[in-house]
Amino acid sequence: MRQYLDQKALYPDAILLFRVGDFYEMFYEDAQIAAEALGLQLTSRDKNRENPVPLAGVPYHALKTYLSRLLDQGFKVAVCEQLEDPKDAKGVVRRGVTQVVTPGLILDEDQLDARIANYLAATVPDDEQPDLWGLAFTDISTGEFRVSAVHATSAMHSEIGRVAPREVLAPEAVRGIVAEPFSGTRVLVEACDDLLCQIGDVPEFVSTHALAPLPPELVGLPCAMKAAAVAMAMLHRARPAETPPPVRVVWTIPGAHMTLDATTIGNLELFETLREKKRDGALVQVIDRTVTAMGGRLLRSWMMYPLLEVGPIRRRQDAVGLLHDRADLREAARMVLRQMPDLERLVSRAAHQVATPRDLGTLRRGLGLLPLLLEVELALGSAVTDGIPELLRVGDDLCEDLLAGLRQ
Repeated sequence: MRQYLDQKALYPDAILLFRVGDFYEMFYEDAQIAAEALGLQLTSRDKNRENPVPLAGVPYHALKTYLSRLLDQGFKVAVCEQLEDPKDAKGVVRRGVTQVVTPGLILDEDQLDARIANYLAATVPDDEQPDLWGLAFTDISTGEFRVSAVHATSAMHSEIGRVAPREVLAPEAVRGIVAEPFSGTRVLVEACDDLLCQIGDVPEFVSTHALAPLPPELVGLPCAMKAAAVAMAMLHRARPAETPPPVRVVWTIPGAHMTLDATTIGNLELFETLREKKRDGALVQVIDRTVTAMGGRLLRSWMMYPLLEVGPIRRRQDAVGLLHDRADLREAARMVLRQMPDLERLVSRAAHQVATPRDLGTLRRGLGLLPLLLEVELALGSAVTDGIPELLRVGDDLCEDLLAGLRQ
């Protein structure tokens, strides 16, 4: 119990699933909350004592099921595993938290919608300009990481509403302001002051954990830098025992896209119908002819962020026109894409060291299809596809490494 209390002290705002043999056990208030949320039998430890400890448990093999149900209800969960074989342990088995799962930090594909991104958001106001807000949006399941800044609290609400994240982090002083439009929704708004305290030097922290040099726009905006740091720190919390992969920070230019807030998106029925809240009948269901999960997510992103500048609009139209005129090559590409697994999420699972051998085998199969897409791109031979061939060239060494690893 001392071991349990030590781990619980590290994650006081999460339900701690504590591995004991073939069960994950919960104690005290966690047990009472989980028993009600999951319909578990609430029992107690030390029943014959004056103050028995409330206890609830779930079988280890059913972890995914119960974890998903807790996340759907907006809970944060810390999973504490046995870190050594009980047969080899001297005294109490060593345990430690190996993953923290929140509604915005989900890697398990069984708990995700294949065609919908699962965003975590962070927002921090500027110290000198209270109406200036830094924003960061990340999807741990794909590695996407976008940062921007907006003027006006209403614009901050619009951006968060547009993206529809599962979880939003904000300083406690402004959490009520941030959460106001999302009352009664599935969006979980939480304080991030503890993360800010842990970060220390914000610019150094962000630079250290970025995959490439930071966008110059970000460097000159402390509030945007803080939002990026908070989102990065939360990604680190997901798997405390591992070093998380660096993220590629992309700066989103305010004003480059049409402003669509949550109300507008809802009234236009872009992603779900107004009355039944169903995908069937919404615009995305009518126009979505993508054959991959990645394509489905990209289409949703394009619909959320309509272009405003003439140049990018014409380039997109030219690409559509090119594929419309070359039906043979369009169908050849679709035949390959129909076999394509979700590379984005597979790569992210591998980067976060949670990929299974089956995941790596599927990843290798998907990478093996890229040369076929490259043939189609080269056959198109248009300026519209400039730069795409380089993205489709995967080294043979990588595929061989994956094959060798699976053989072992």
